[in-house]
Amino acid sequence: MEQNKIDKVFLECYRRLFKESKPSRDFDKMMESGESRMPNFFMAYYLDDLRQDEIMKEIFKEFKVPKGIQKGIKTEIILGSAPSGYKETTDRERKDYSKRLKKFLNTLTK
Repeated sequence: MEQNKIDKVFLECYRRLFKESKPSRDFDKMMESGESRMPNFFMAYYLDDLRQDEIMKEIFKEFKVPKGIQKGIKTEIILGSAPSGYKETTDRERKDYSKRLKKFLNTLTK
């Protein structure tokens, strides 16, 4: 599978995971705004682990991702920037998130 197609699979996974997360978020807008560059930004979004797995399986099927590389992609997404699968952690991270995000984004413009 060529790298360009793998990159599309990664991007589509993140788009759908964050669209279904609580709170829901547009991943493209997160990248545009710089939010996705904030350390641990993904911890402020929750999506059940089982649902994350279902979404990735759907995308793998759509993109015809060979079985041999599915596990590697899934592992990289989960260990990368997928929404948190732990609601308690997300609830804790959501406190003052807007203020922290604003402060972080201000550091990018300096």
